[in-house]
Amino acid sequence: MSTSGRQPDRVVGRGFWWSLALLIAVLGAAAGFLGWSLSRGAGDTGPLLPAAPPTETKELAGTRSALLYHLRNHGDDLMVEGRQIPSRDRFEEDLQAVLEALLSAAPPPGAVRTMPVGCRVNTVFFDADRGHAVIDFSAELVTGHPGGVAAEQATLTVLMRTIAANFPQIHYCSLLVDGAQVETLAGHVRTDRRFVPTRWH
Repeated sequence: MSTSGRQPDRVVGRGFWWSLALLIAVLGAAAGFLGWSLSRGAGDTGPLLPAAPPTETKELAGTRSALLYHLRNHGDDLMVEGRQIPSRDRFEEDLQAVLEALLSAAPPPGAVRTMPVGCRVNTVFFDADRGHAVIDFSAELVTGHPGGVAAEQATLTVLMRTIAANFPQIHYCSLLVDGAQVETLAGHVRTDRRFVPTRWH
């Protein structure tokens, strides 16, 4: 009677301990797999970690030497200023950068401003086969110009001499203002024609 009374307790006890052991084993296996996966994440990306986003590489800009021409205070003489201009060795970008430097440059001591304040280069285009550059300026090249034959001549002179000194590949040059040709800068010197920078005086 007493023997048959203890048997169910013994069966229940064994079932409990087997279940507990199985649970511990499963938890241990899961912990081991998680640890292995995370350790892989320290090197190669594991299945539980998202892939790192690709790193964007930006092209580093170098510099190029440039010569900017200015008009002296007295007379028609020119003076030259050396500059280092950011460059990525792309012709049209270099041309625009040099012209922007000329437009924004404060006149060095002994020189006068010949480019209208606020003027900028909208865009440039270069036909390498023909050596023809088209430069599109903002409206300030016309609206901000003081006018007069001497002033217009001075603007074109420093512009053409700067182009000729830095870009001998340019044989011809056309000027636009906001995408259109203009007859003159302020009523005197014609600008609706092709210029030859190396022949400009």
